[in-house]
Amino acid sequence: MRTRALACLLLVVALLGAAPAHAHEADPRIVTTLDEVVPALPGDVLVQVQAGIATQVVASNPTPTVLEVIGTSGRAFLRLSSAGVLADVGTEEFFTTSNPNGAAPSNAQDGPPKWVRVSAGSSWGWYDHRLHPEELTAPRDEQREAQLGRFEVPLRYGTQDVVARGTVRFRPLLGSFLVSADPGPGPLSVQALPGRLPGVFLTTPAGTDVAVAGRDGEPFLRITDAGVEVNERSRTHVEDRQARGQAVDAPSTTPAFRLVAPGARSYTWLDARLRYPADLPPDPALRADGPTRLERWEVPVRVGGQTLALTGAISWVPEASAAEQVSGRSAPSEQRSLLLPLLGGGALIALAGAVLVRRTRRGAQARR
Repeated sequence: MRTRALACLLLVVALLGAAPAHAHEADPRIVTTLDEVVPALPGDVLVQVQAGIATQVVASNPTPTVLEVIGTSGRAFLRLSSAGVLADVGTEEFFTTSNPNGAAPSNAQDGPPKWVRVSAGSSWGWYDHRLHPEELTAPRDEQREAQLGRFEVPLRYGTQDVVARGTVRFRPLLGSFLVSADPGPGPLSVQALPGRLPGVFLTTPAGTDVAVAGRDGEPFLRITDAGVEVNERSRTHVEDRQARGQAVDAPSTTPAFRLVAPGARSYTWLDARLRYPADLPPDPALRADGPTRLERWEVPVRVGGQTLALTGAISWVPEASAAEQVSGRSAPSEQRSLLLPLLGGGALIALAGAVLVRRTRRGAQARR
């Protein structure tokens, strides 16, 4: 078992190393922290930095006043409010910030503003490459923290200019996050795939129709006897493709399903609902000698007309036992399998396996 798990882990590391990403994202000891948002935004308007495939800025604005994200040219490319999220698909920067490596569709270019509603929710995340300096290296003394750079992201709340400022630092590793899945509801089989952005592997038997909701509640995935259908305009599907470094169109509230795997009864996708919302767990988990279960995750599904959910847990594993968890020597039973499930069409997914996470200040939430 240990030999098989280690072989799978080495394959994961090799595949992850080949995935496109900005240079410093390959080193989990280099962390990005949001230090302040000035002037302060209202208490229910949040701006955060989150680690993932690459570092993202995440904003939430449930108020009717529009929060705009200003690009490097001084042009806004995102608008968030209680009315939803709008993207200016007439600017290339919307597409480059939708991809961790900055790639954009070949037809993406700057032109007249073209605002499109991409989410009915009031929150959005984007790979703002002002957070991703190209040339960063760890200091010689790898046991001490060191500041490597700073960044600024301009925003506009109503008519008020706002700026989010932060730092890029080197910090030693503390441990890892692991995700696990509960037994699938009804006839479904589900596995959680740990990674910088965790994933789900879902299988259903013949004769069972399944519909999976995206994280905005939008239609996302259907598995029927015809095969696997994906709503290509679902925010969850778009985020899955973007996390793999693929250039995709903007999400939309109007569904557009496509049969992606005829006859298949299984599918794998990366899902932000399985990611812990902060870069570090609470202090008691940091001080614990062994793994600590932190919270639950949930993905709504409908099976044969019945509303159910895929569920599981997110745990923290201290650095001292992280290697044992990865190799399977002392992992809980639900986390021991490191076999890589197959995508609906037979393609191997590259993001399974435990990943050491970044040591950063708890919460990464903007000071308001």
